[in-house]
Amino acid sequence: MLLKENPFYLLEIDSLTSKQGINEAADDKSFDDPDNEEKYENARDSLFNLRKRVNAEISWFLGMSWQDVPKSESELKSRQNYPNPIATFTAILNEIPDLSVEDAVVKIPELDSLYLKLKPEIIKQIINQDRKKAGIALVQDNEIIDEGLKNLDEDVHQAILKLTRKMKQPVYTRLANEIAENLVRQKASYGNLLLRFFDTYDLDITKYVLDEEKEIKKILSDKNIIHKASSFSDLEIHVRKVASMTKARCLLTDAKGTEDFGEIIRIFQFIYDKFFDFYNEDHDANLSYRIIILLKDNFPIIAKKKSGFEKNFETIKDIVSREGEKNRNKHTSQLVNTSQVYQDAEAAFEEILSQINTRGHFADGYKQENSCFLYNDFEKSYKNIVYSFLHRTGYSPEEMVRVHEYAAIIYLQIANLSTWIDAWNLTREYANLAYEQARYSNDMKLRQKVENLKNELAKVDATQAVSQTKKSSESTTIRWVLIICTIIGIAVGGLEGALAGFLIGCFIANSIEK
Repeated sequence: MLLKENPFYLLEIDSLTSKQGINEAADDKSFDDPDNEEKYENARDSLFNLRKRVNAEISWFLGMSWQDVPKSESELKSRQNYPNPIATFTAILNEIPDLSVEDAVVKIPELDSLYLKLKPEIIKQIINQDRKKAGIALVQDNEIIDEGLKNLDEDVHQAILKLTRKMKQPVYTRLANEIAENLVRQKASYGNLLLRFFDTYDLDITKYVLDEEKEIKKILSDKNIIHKASSFSDLEIHVRKVASMTKARCLLTDAKGTEDFGEIIRIFQFIYDKFFDFYNEDHDANLSYRIIILLKDNFPIIAKKKSGFEKNFETIKDIVSREGEKNRNKHTSQLVNTSQVYQDAEAAFEEILSQINTRGHFADGYKQENSCFLYNDFEKSYKNIVYSFLHRTGYSPEEMVRVHEYAAIIYLQIANLSTWIDAWNLTREYANLAYEQARYSNDMKLRQKVENLKNELAKVDATQAVSQTKKSSESTTIRWVLIICTIIGIAVGGLEGALAGFLIGCFIANSIEK
């Protein structure tokens, strides 16, 4: 149980308090706060019941007087040393619900490590030390301690749930991945608390993984769109999300030497099958090569374990290399029919898209990286390159359409990336630019994506406008309340009345704000 649910905390006593002291504390609390008399009676009963008392003790600051017990989040953080592992465990347990991701990465494994060391004999010894001083019957039966440990396991689970339920999915993923990475790096063993954490994470993330799987299958199954730059970029984004969400399981499964990778194997196999299809059925070695690189880069652990994967990778790599040499002259001949200015533009746009997809993180937790890329790289450099190629001359009509399409894709990607750092002005700017360029494109799916983003932005603008109007209205009302209350105060009691009226006005204004 957490601190504010503990009977010792409710009665404001410590584990050294005698039976008489417990009775007096319960009576005093019930007298002072009769509305909560039942709560204090239940606390008293828990401390007099052998099994229930163990549950309270095992989640308490044993060996500490009431004056020294941390009673707030700031006191928990400021105190460094505790007299025994139960008190240390209790302190970390009560910090969990309000931790940052950075602290949780350290504290949750630390809690798991402590839990592994809380053996029944050690717990019994620490509890009985306090009970002797309090004149309470000693614990003799380890079975009661085992039951208390199970309850403690559930307390930790609920505390971690309080923390993770406040997180957005990408932040939750980051927490799980960093804990898993640290465990593997340190070759650390872990117990039931972390097992439950990762099992719960896998269950929580399943819906998101299945949603991404649908998008991956839709893109790879449509042979009319997979060759487009925008579609392959979308595929890369969805694959990276799946890889990120399943990374913890892959790391821990590999570290244990097993192959229980769950649903990720199914997704991996589907993409891997498409690698063969694009080469054997469509005779497209380049696309096959890009697909297998996507698997190798995003799922290195599974790729390493997949029989024949490395051999197939080297084979297709060699084929692409030989075909490139074989068709170099033919390719050069074909480029004669494409203007040099378009060839330059295509190369520049492909490079920019590659940079966006490689360095941009379409997820929470990367605000600094995304801001750095958007402001230092795209705004200062890539944006000017796109503008330059859009306004060059020498394109054929067909080439000009493709230039507009490339620009729309780039602007749309930047608009989407801007939403992850809450740069709404930047999002609107690039959404409008994407809209202008998409009008000249023949790609209806691209046009629809731009329209969808603009519609979402319109909803955001409307919400902000309503919020601003409401705040303005509340501000005007509050001013009038203060003025009227102060005038009434002056009329009734002069200067003293004015002060009293002003204070009453402040109270009313505070109620309005709430």
